[in-house]
Amino acid sequence: MVQKGGTDAVPLNMTRPYRHPKTGMYWVRKAVPGQLRDLVGKHELKRSLHTKDPREAKQLALAVIAEFEQQLNRARMAQQFGPQELKALEGVYYRDRRSNLLEQARRGNWDASLWLGQEAAHEAVLDASRHPSEDAAVVRDWGAPHVDALAKRFNITPTPAFRDALSEALYIAEGAATADARAEHQDYRLVPERPYPAFKDPAARSLSTLFSMYAKARPLPSSTAEQWGKLIQHFEGWLQGKPADRVSQPDVQRYVDAVRAGGGLSGRPLSAKRVNEGYLAAIRRTYAWAVKRGYLADNPAKGASVDARPEEKGQRRRAYERGEVASILLAARQESTPYKRWVPWLLAFTGARVSEVLNARKADIGQTEGIAYIYIRRAGGTATSAASLKNTWSVRCVPLHPAVLAEGFLGYAEGLPEGAYLFPGDWKDKHGNRTKTPANRLRDWIHRIVPAGDGIAPNHSFRHWLVSECKRARIDPDHQRQLTGHSIRDVHGSYGPADVPVLMEALQLIPSPVASS
Repeated sequence: MVQKGGTDAVPLNMTRPYRHPKTGMYWVRKAVPGQLRDLVGKHELKRSLHTKDPREAKQLALAVIAEFEQQLNRARMAQQFGPQELKALEGVYYRDRRSNLLEQARRGNWDASLWLGQEAAHEAVLDASRHPSEDAAVVRDWGAPHVDALAKRFNITPTPAFRDALSEALYIAEGAATADARAEHQDYRLVPERPYPAFKDPAARSLSTLFSMYAKARPLPSSTAEQWGKLIQHFEGWLQGKPADRVSQPDVQRYVDAVRAGGGLSGRPLSAKRVNEGYLAAIRRTYAWAVKRGYLADNPAKGASVDARPEEKGQRRRAYERGEVASILLAARQESTPYKRWVPWLLAFTGARVSEVLNARKADIGQTEGIAYIYIRRAGGTATSAASLKNTWSVRCVPLHPAVLAEGFLGYAEGLPEGAYLFPGDWKDKHGNRTKTPANRLRDWIHRIVPAGDGIAPNHSFRHWLVSECKRARIDPDHQRQLTGHSIRDVHGSYGPADVPVLMEALQLIPSPVASS
């Protein structure tokens, strides 16, 4: 159990798929908390994933687990419904019913006798009662289908007591809607609507539901959706059922402080960076999306943070020196493995991120005005969406430096099959990411040439090196940003093939460190 507040909170157990012993199919199951079993009607939620592949099962399980969580969250929300929600749902029924009665009366040209018949039908509900003590039960039976319709409409799971109270409230609303609609239609009186409170979208009360909507709308990469989903579930467990729209900034601050002290999923104290860029980022961005979409009024995560201790403030990433780049490129020249042979050269002279290069295909190598370039775009080959890139500015065309051409890279690319990745390999992980494995292997290979430490980030330091060389060559800052895929100031910094000749003029100002070594 996750305890609220303090530093003694412990991790939540996350649901994982399991293999059925007879069929071999993977299933997902989740226990229903005791206090929710009457509402849910089950002790356990479970569903087949219809696959025997463990990797596929992990991916399919995400959506099923999210659905289970939403079902349990609806039950938790229902336990918190009170007079405000009761009156709001009564108002929903009143407004809909009044509007429907008016439409029927106008289309059917109702006269006084028809209105009297409508009122008599409402009163006849109680006539079915043989004794005043049975009135409530009769009204509840009448209201049951109307309660079911509202529950389905708003995706809620009312408690039995709330259902009974709502049935009685809807009976009263039926009479009010009939009287007001008749006055407006028959007596030509402008009757204002009765002052019922608005019913809040239940999504505003469930952080897990909001996160699921956010992850789908964004859309988040599957690995991020899975990890952040776990963090959001952990936060909800810590809140002990507190609705998303009632969470305050102090709540968020106390939570991240508890996580920092060891109350997170791992049960170990975490660095400020891990808390701020993991737990807090998931909460803050979910709330920011919900505020933007109108589900919530405020973002309680705004202003919350964990400060880094002096010993946690490590060295900033630094650029390679020319001699270090030369050592790596010379070593790459001796390699036969394609990604070790060519990726360091492309990183050094394009400023690309390693994932951008590893996701590139043969079709992304093009020419314009006789100048070869690499088209950096999202995986799948379209520039209209930057789902697999860091941001929309990352979509760009970067000319290939003369040093890369002199190494024979175009010949290598031309020899690949049509549609192939520039660096083929069966590297996909369970989320479909094919770049992590070769990137990590490349990192380890570079570490053997340039030792780790001293602010070096093996693959990313190439990017810093190119930026430094651009400054050293006094290349226009806008051209620097275009080469590296950083944001530009205006539309003059477009990122298409038409800009390749101009960028090539700039790139040629950067000398190859191999030639000068």
